[in-house]
Amino acid sequence: MATRLQIQTRIPLGNRNALCNHIYAQHRRRIYGLCLWMLADAEAADRLAQLVFTRCLRLLQQGLSPSELEEQLDRYLIFHLRTRATHGRSEVRLPPARPRRRLDHFLSASSLIEALQALPAEPRLLLLLHDWLGYTADKVADLMGMETGHCKRGIFDARLRLRSHLLHA
Repeated sequence: MATRLQIQTRIPLGNRNALCNHIYAQHRRRIYGLCLWMLADAEAADRLAQLVFTRCLRLLQQGLSPSELEEQLDRYLIFHLRTRATHGRSEVRLPPARPRRRLDHFLSASSLIEALQALPAEPRLLLLLHDWLGYTADKVADLMGMETGHCKRGIFDARLRLRSHLLHA
């Protein structure tokens, strides 16, 4: 495995900029989308995505390999999302119960978005990482810094809460 210094000396400056552009183009929709789902504010999501990319692309220019950078990109994003969630709003209260309906009826996109936004930050993040981005439960647990069993239980609970909110909406 090459050291950071060896990678840095092997990649000329022009190619490093091209590599930064390639990595940004490859991950920007996923990073911005996750920020938008978690923050529910396009401007704040854009600022956070820029912050994450700026920080991580600096690491690439310091000699971090592209595969290490992708891992660091996810870790840095999740760190910031969890930090904002714990220092931001508290848990959202569910609206008063309405008559139950079946989930096989047509659901509008706005009702799904509303239901996702009603989830507390950590269960929403677990659900989005696993079900929307397609990470395995082991990978989500590693990124979130929790045990795999606890992560799987959190994903299951998030799905139950989402289903409950959709049935009562």
